[in-house]
Amino acid sequence: MEDHDVEATIIAELILARDAATAAAAPFVQDVVGRQPESSPPQPRERRKTSSALLLHRAITTLGASVVAQSLNLKPEELERLDASERSMTLEQQRTLALAILVVSEGHPELRRRATGLLGQVSAAAEFAAGASRRHAGPPPTNRWPV
Repeated sequence: MEDHDVEATIIAELILARDAATAAAAPFVQDVVGRQPESSPPQPRERRKTSSALLLHRAITTLGASVVAQSLNLKPEELERLDASERSMTLEQQRTLALAILVVSEGHPELRRRATGLLGQVSAAAEFAAGASRRHAGPPPTNRWPV
């Protein structure tokens, strides 16, 4: 047999062993976690809120729904639906939310910090999507003297 055939056989055997181990461990994982892995979506309590959802909720709690709705040019009912939604906001919606909260959050440093952080995340995501940011080709530079 050629080296390529041996490697392909070994890889196929490893995949079969992995699948068998996963199937054998599934009942135990279900007992520990309380749900089947990858078979049922997590319950709403288990989902981690996004930065934008946390900012929106805290702004509503701190400033009031009417102030936040007015700053976003929304009706209070639309704001409640947005706060209760499980869907992620688009980058443009997140940018609008962050800017609106920065404008109306005078005297609330925690909201201002969260809004500034969200604005940074949105800018980084937009730059990455546009290809403006670059990934490192190697490890970071060190401050040690060459040996």
